[in-house]
Amino acid sequence: MSPWIDRKVLIKNTRKFVESHGFFLRRNGPRISSLVEISVYNSIVQYYESLGFQVAGQNLGPKRSFKYKLTATGLAENHSYFTAKKEAATLHILHNIRIQSAHHDHPYFTADVVVANQNGATTLKLKNGRRHSFVANPDLVTFAEVKHLNPFPEVLFSFMGLVLEFMPGFVGKTYAIADSGDQLCPVIAFTGPASAHAELIQESLAERYGINISFGTSSTFGELTGFATMKKYTKRKTSTVELIPSRPSRRIVFD
Repeated sequence: MSPWIDRKVLIKNTRKFVESHGFFLRRNGPRISSLVEISVYNSIVQYYESLGFQVAGQNLGPKRSFKYKLTATGLAENHSYFTAKKEAATLHILHNIRIQSAHHDHPYFTADVVVANQNGATTLKLKNGRRHSFVANPDLVTFAEVKHLNPFPEVLFSFMGLVLEFMPGFVGKTYAIADSGDQLCPVIAFTGPASAHAELIQESLAERYGINISFGTSSTFGELTGFATMKKYTKRKTSTVELIPSRPSRRIVFD
């Protein structure tokens, strides 16, 4: 059977599809990246639930609706989040929240999904009178980045820059990496499939630093799967290697 298809037929079928579903595409096309973020966020909530954590929505809206934080702006207290409790541990699972650098009190980055300890997010007033919410670095448990694209070398190596800035213990070997445990190592997920070169980078970075790199989540409708084989970590009692200088000891005062 010949693989040849009449170009006119392809154009006709494409036009017919767009005419039938154009309203949906116009309305939801720009929101696909946000919807993929939500899928990964929900996956991480379900991960903790599968480990026996008692998961509950917090700061819910009318009729117990869940208000996702879809932008980098806005205060944490104006959006919903989940808590996960197990024995003495309480975690906050937050969406689109700033995380504080491990090296300085002021640099921040907005991560797509953040897991924090029982302190959760902090909201402070800046000198300009505005308030902002963030997770203080000592309260950071892990974070995830979500990319609605095909993986490529630059973005994979750039993610290691985020790990170095916000959780340098993965580079300084102050975390014990394992295949089991509760706390996920940092995650970057791509909806697109990987090339052989990207898979080689994935294997190398995961082996050296214990981070999690997931490809092809479009096949699972944006959800993360395979948590059983993802890297987890625990903090070592003492650090044997210190590659990163300690954070400044000066006290920052917010008026």
